[in-house]
Amino acid sequence: MKNRVLIIPLIIFFILISLFFIIMYSNFSQKEGEENELTYVGVPLSEVNIEPFYYQDNPVFYFPEKNKYLLNVWATWCLPCKAEHKFLNKLRADGVTIVGINYNDNKEKATDWLVNYQNPYLLNFIVESNVVDIGVIIKSVPETFIIDQNGIILYRYKGMIDNEIWFNKLKPIFDSL
Repeated sequence: MKNRVLIIPLIIFFILISLFFIIMYSNFSQKEGEENELTYVGVPLSEVNIEPFYYQDNPVFYFPEKNKYLLNVWATWCLPCKAEHKFLNKLRADGVTIVGINYNDNKEKATDWLVNYQNPYLLNFIVESNVVDIGVIIKSVPETFIIDQNGIILYRYKGMIDNEIWFNKLKPIFDSL
């Protein structure tokens, strides 16, 4: 009887762990053809009605109008975002403009993240809902949109950006602008 009492919590634990990994895999993995990356292509971003938060008391008072940029959705609790963050810093050092949308965090956690891992973003917003007040719906994190000089979404990429994804998929589109 004592063994059965110990086995039941162990079984519940393994079921919960399995469910966790199934959910993580289904939400954060990039699978070719699974997600329609053209969902937002041609859609203009709405007027920005989100209050930006500022990094180290250094406010940026302009949105990159008339310039192409990446719009990157990230979160401090997202493991792929942490891996992607180093690459985003490299892109920023190479002159790529990146605007960040921090999803479902608080300002303190997001600011600590940027202090500890550097800030690749020209401007950063925090949102708590997956419906962002600029006309996009966040499906997962990380997620990146290529925005042209007129504020039109040209491409949407669901998943982590790394060297291979940047040079084979995103950079050719970004450079064509």
